[in-house]
Amino acid sequence: MASVTLWGVHDVGPESFPCALLRIDSSQHFLVAWLGWEAAEALSRHANGLSTSRPDTHEILCEALELAGGVESVEIVAQHEGVFMADVLTRQGTVLDCRLSDALVIAELTDTPVTVADDVLSAAVFISPDSMHEYFGVEGPEADEGEQTVSLDADARAKDVEFAQFMNSLGVSEADFFPGTHEVVDGSETGVDDADVTRDEDGEK
Repeated sequence: MASVTLWGVHDVGPESFPCALLRIDSSQHFLVAWLGWEAAEALSRHANGLSTSRPDTHEILCEALELAGGVESVEIVAQHEGVFMADVLTRQGTVLDCRLSDALVIAELTDTPVTVADDVLSAAVFISPDSMHEYFGVEGPEADEGEQTVSLDADARAKDVEFAQFMNSLGVSEADFFPGTHEVVDGSETGVDDADVTRDEDGEK
């Protein structure tokens, strides 16, 4: 079991595919979760602490969960062909099967840490600081205090090449990249706008 931190909602590539970056245990390894239009907008808005004039569906759901005892944990439990599944566990012991985007919004609104099952860690990719800047337009993560900075040895370089090939397979290159406008870094707002999104994590257009 590992913990993850939301490292931004980004638009990438010529078609502005939206994705959430989830940093694993303060490392340089990330889960890349592709989102849909509404999911990306909702996650970005709530992660930045913004609200609408009236409560939205996520806010009503979280209020109901709090009235029923609250949320115990949020866990990413499985993935299949890039689609992640999550569970929300209530303090009454009920397990709610969720889309990842909904689970992340619930975690943000209820201040619940997000963890990832060991079986899902194989889907994590190494992203070097250079690749973070090239593909997502943000500076790469810095090592936490007391944490030794990960050096780009032969194995790490190979993993970074694999990530670049993965992005290129989606038609995403440095020449095509336009930085997203609603990024969140460690919960800090860096500008929020509507996302240009073409599919959600269920594969729907």
